[in-house]
Amino acid sequence: ADREVRIERITERDNMTREAAEQRIDSQLCDGYLTDHSDYTVVNNGDLTALSESVSKIADKILNK
Repeated sequence: ADREVRIERITERDNMTREAAEQRIDSQLCDGYLTDHSDYTVVNNGDLTALSESVSKIADKILNK
């Protein structure tokens, strides 16, 4: 998910400040590194339906190789 979406989710889920959520994200590997070293990427900016559709498309690609 985009940085802002992740911040919102973390602050709501873990009841933490924006600054703490930003520190948590900043302590992780950057998005560019992760996507550069991945075969597939799921962008989770939407709802569960959109996420499920994205995952299904990737699963189809993997299973139909």
